[in-house]
Amino acid sequence: MRLPWAVAAITCVLVLASSGSARAETDAKSLFDQERWPEAAIALSDVSRSPSASRADKELAQYQLAIAYYRMQLRVPAYGTFSMIADDPHHPKHAETLIWLATLDADLPEPADVMERVGKYTDGDIARLNNQHQREIYWRLCYLLGRYQLRNRRFDEAIRTFGLVAQQSKSYLRSQFLTGIANVQLRKSVPAVQSFQRMLAAIAEGGHADAAHMGDLAVLSMARVYYSASIRADENNVPTVDPTKLSAAVKFYRKVDVTSSDFTDALLEESWALYMAGDHAGALGNLAVLASSDHKARHAEGAVLGATMMFQLCRFDETTNALTRMRATYDPIRAELARAEAALSTDDDAAHVALVRRELARPGSVVADTLSDRMFAGHLTYDAYLADERKRFDATPAGFRTSPAGADAADMLSLVRDIASRNIGQLAHARVTRAREDLDTHLRDAGKLTIDIVAAQRNQLDASIATNMILPSETRAPPATRPHALSWPLNGLTAPPTSYHATVTTKCGR
Repeated sequence: MRLPWAVAAITCVLVLASSGSARAETDAKSLFDQERWPEAAIALSDVSRSPSASRADKELAQYQLAIAYYRMQLRVPAYGTFSMIADDPHHPKHAETLIWLATLDADLPEPADVMERVGKYTDGDIARLNNQHQREIYWRLCYLLGRYQLRNRRFDEAIRTFGLVAQQSKSYLRSQFLTGIANVQLRKSVPAVQSFQRMLAAIAEGGHADAAHMGDLAVLSMARVYYSASIRADENNVPTVDPTKLSAAVKFYRKVDVTSSDFTDALLEESWALYMAGDHAGALGNLAVLASSDHKARHAEGAVLGATMMFQLCRFDETTNALTRMRATYDPIRAELARAEAALSTDDDAAHVALVRRELARPGSVVADTLSDRMFAGHLTYDAYLADERKRFDATPAGFRTSPAGADAADMLSLVRDIASRNIGQLAHARVTRAREDLDTHLRDAGKLTIDIVAAQRNQLDASIATNMILPSETRAPPATRPHALSWPLNGLTAPPTSYHATVTTKCGR
């Protein structure tokens, strides 16, 4: 007799729970429509966690919660929430989230890695945005998807996806550059050069941001392609040189602007090309400019190359002096890199970030020179962005901060900041370690060259003794001399003169 009463009680509880859930969803929707974002976020978070809410209501609440975070300028929690939707292709808001990912990519620094979530989508998903109202978003998403494919070594797919980005897009230059890089990875030099040429043609037409930097990347990449194609090993593993391609490489190396961050790299690489062409004078001229620049810490390789050329001209005293100067310059640099490497080997991520920022602010820092590129600058920008976003979170209403929605946002901010700090430390450690290892290699090469000098001088002495034993009736040919004129502009670099001129002759006998 008591069973009907129990059933009625359970039914009543379920009805009340359902009614409460419906009111919560109505309240959340009302707050969202009124753009009362902190309150809406609290309510939407409650709905998304409610055991009595339907799956459809939970999924809608999750999507709207991500939007509420975004409207509160909490981009990282917004991205974290949208990421969960992007990971679920069956989510009813999966397609709409793609547009928000494009928006977040424009808002967040590159290390936020929005392209990782864009990679969860297919070409067909992105193609839905290929209309006159959303075309720039479509092109941006194609660029991001192409980068994801390139990073995962799906080179042919990346080339095809980058090809969907039109010339009028803001992402066109970078899409063409990465198309060239993908072709280089596939060892397709002609299509690679064509991609870089399309970049230069688009830059010439105007209307592209960061055109100077992208133009330098294009010509430097073309120079590298031509240089790689110009050197081939024969069946005996002896290098053979294609002078036409080598000349093209030199031409493009010289197009890199002197104010570019890539200029010193181009100068060193051009020196190798001139050396392979037999133009010791031109190569030595470049290396003297390089040695006078602010970035000589990165280019010990150039010091060894210059000493090698002097050695091949049998100018042993000058070679010895050059190697002595190299040790005096690079031994302290090597010690500084080793100290930084040890400091970056600890588990203190915050200390690593502080060390990097301290070094970047120190004039003439070897560590700063090692880390001075756009990629590393992007990581530091992201770290600063996360610090600012934490301040924005701390300025939100107390009711939001203490709610489950606020707790989730705080957790995401803390986690992402920790990861960003760890990435900075790991990247800095890897860069400094590689720089130290490269420097060790060049210093060992210098040591080997010192041994070669001793051996060559002994051989030269033996030859001199033998020559002096020749009978007076015998004649000796004079040693051959080959003048090498050195002349190049410094174009505002930090070397004292505005130009340099010298003549180098070989001291080698016939």
